[in-house]
Amino acid sequence: MKKLFNILLISILLFSTSCKKSDELKSDIVGQWHLVSWNGAEPQDFDIYLEVFSDHTFASFQKATTAKYVKLTGKFVISANVLSGVYDDGTSLAADYDYSVSGKTLTLTTRTSHPEVSLYTREDIPENVRNTVGETKSVETEPLL
Repeated sequence: MKKLFNILLISILLFSTSCKKSDELKSDIVGQWHLVSWNGAEPQDFDIYLEVFSDHTFASFQKATTAKYVKLTGKFVISANVLSGVYDDGTSLAADYDYSVSGKTLTLTTRTSHPEVSLYTREDIPENVRNTVGETKSVETEPLL
């Protein structure tokens, strides 16, 4: 009887461990992304690459007011398809986002009174973007993401 109990206990632990791993983070958002549309238009004055890791961290390469990209890093959580997070300096993301992935497209929609929709396509971050990072810094002005 004790042996049967131990086998049952081990089975339950293995099952619960495998379930936790699959629930930790949907792998569809993990990867490298490039902003291709913001509110229905192609971005003209800014550019964003986003790298999402399975350990709930991210790196954002943003170019808006400088010739070089600025790298911002942080952590995020997803609950019921709502993404929220904080940069490493403690600043919250610009908003919480409804998110969805369809094929090679990531859609982030701000959960605000005037929603903004950002479309990203799955794309490797070019080495010239990584190599032209002016600095890795905390958020000093309002971030683009």
